[in-house]
Amino acid sequence: MDRRQVLVSVGTALGVSLAGCAVVSESVDSSEVRLVNSLDETVTGTVHIAKVADDADEADRHETQPEPPTDPDWSRSWEFTVDPGESKTNGDLGIEPGAFYVEAACERGATEAREAGLYHGGPDGETVAGGQIVVRLREPDDDRDPISIGQDVAD
Repeated sequence: MDRRQVLVSVGTALGVSLAGCAVVSESVDSSEVRLVNSLDETVTGTVHIAKVADDADEADRHETQPEPPTDPDWSRSWEFTVDPGESKTNGDLGIEPGAFYVEAACERGATEAREAGLYHGGPDGETVAGGQIVVRLREPDDDRDPISIGQDVAD
């Protein structure tokens, strides 16, 4: 099994939770961040993304609550409002192949951070190969927290 097959197998199950978001496996579009609101109320918040390396393998996908980078290549934020049961996708963040620090926070006081790696694809090697950063907002319970950040990887 090669690295990509492992990522495809593991990618849909990746998720870190803490007060409001989770991984969801939906259709994948490259260079996007998708928010999914599973709550019965409108939620506002911010997703912050910082590129930390050109090599996607430098992302530590297993570390929970990583420290924010001190000197990222670039960083961008997306302030969002998403209605109950709805999802929103933002493809205007300029996400490119590489390793990223991703942090999501919502007005309910929940914050989650995670690293993600998106691989090169396409004929020029400059586009993302079917990876999407996914943030899910949900009610916490004994088995899950309300925010999780994950990565959906295309087959």
